[in-house]
Amino acid sequence: MRSTILAAALILGAAAPAAAAFVTSLDDGQGRKAWLRWEPGTGGVRWSLSCLDMSDPRKPDELFTYKGIAPAEVGFVEGRADDVAVPGRFVLGTRGLSPYLQIWLQGCPANGRAVLIRQVR
Repeated sequence: MRSTILAAALILGAAAPAAAAFVTSLDDGQGRKAWLRWEPGTGGVRWSLSCLDMSDPRKPDELFTYKGIAPAEVGFVEGRADDVAVPGRFVLGTRGLSPYLQIWLQGCPANGRAVLIRQVR
């Protein structure tokens, strides 16, 4: 029930037009999901990454949220989360029709163990 409520809140947040100019998601099929919102602006790219970790049935579901502003780059967004217990980052390729996302953050697909680049929707 708790995971259903968390997932519904994330989906509703991703659907809100004021939340960001662009939204994409990633599901690793093993219980980890990520929703990334990013909006280019004059001071850089404002981003928010929410990760729902339901990968271990022996522990409660966890929701991790990261936010920041990344420098404006051509063709990709790189966000860093250095102020968390497990520092990490993500890279989102924005060139072409479909973005690719690589994540090294707690609770997100790949969770920093192995390099994972996946096409996201």
